Amino acid sequence: MTTFNGTTVNTPTTNPNAGSAVRQMFCTVNDLVEDQQTAGASESRWYQSILSASDYLQKEIGWFVPVRMARYFNGAGKTRLWVPPLLSIVSISNDSVALSASDYVLGPNGRHWEHGPHTYLDVYDDSSNLSCWVNADLGVALDGFWGLYNKQASTGARGASNQSDIASSLVVSDGGKVSPGMVL
Repeated sequence: MTTFNGTTVNTPTTNPNAGSAVRQMFCTVNDLVEDQQTAGASESRWYQSILSASDYLQKEIGWFVPVRMARYFNGAGKTRLWVPPLLSIVSISNDSVALSASDYVLGPNGRHWEHGPHTYLDVYDDSSNLSCWVNADLGVALDGFWGLYNKQASTGARGASNQSDIASSLVVSDGGKVSPGMVL
């Protein structure tokens, strides 16, 4: 078990078939080059330092922007399931039984802060599919968006019609409506 702000949280298991882990970087080598005060630094060393610092921050505070991932928990036979910071649920099952929003209550009510996460799920008193979270490794499967903050708004920017998911650049109609760090 791990803790989140002093609260015990079940250690999740990510989907073993999901491939590589999600990695967020909080700046780029170009950011450092542009802000460079002294000459002679190695860009490859900077890149490795950025990865190390970003990984450290991610392990300490979690994902800041939303990350969609399937995670698995052992509910320990209890009526409250503690989870890492959870923004929203796409699907959830308990002992391979699909659940609906009428089977559980996300807590705390109103989240920890505006646009912030939930950190537990309680069994809803009137649930017909759920009396407790199953006491089995990988018994609770939760596909959702994980992170610390999720506020969505239209930027009004429109991407190029031929944009693909493997492109290394993004073409927008009005660059003034987007900024580095935005999740588009």
